[in-house]
Amino acid sequence: MNLLLSNYWTMGAVRHGDYVAKIRIAPVPEFASRVARHTPDLASAPEVFRPALVAELRERPFEFDIQVQLCADIGRATTTSRRWTRCHLRRGA
Repeated sequence: MNLLLSNYWTMGAVRHGDYVAKIRIAPVPEFASRVARHTPDLASAPEVFRPALVAELRERPFEFDIQVQLCADIGRATTTSRRWTRCHLRRGA
């Protein structure tokens, strides 16, 4: 898959003052829909991801959303079986 079409998450939580945050970077849908090279041919060259990424970015602009989920109550934070319940999702470009 083209690297511009993937979501990326922090592997662990990030501390910000009194908060703990998870960070996700996601492609903006209107820009992702313009990607021309969806699936690089892995057998075509020793390195296929970088050339495809460089070519896409030379041809057209691209944006990602940086999304931060803040947790204000660590006692109610994510475990393997539940989601953060007192957290705020902030979206910015």
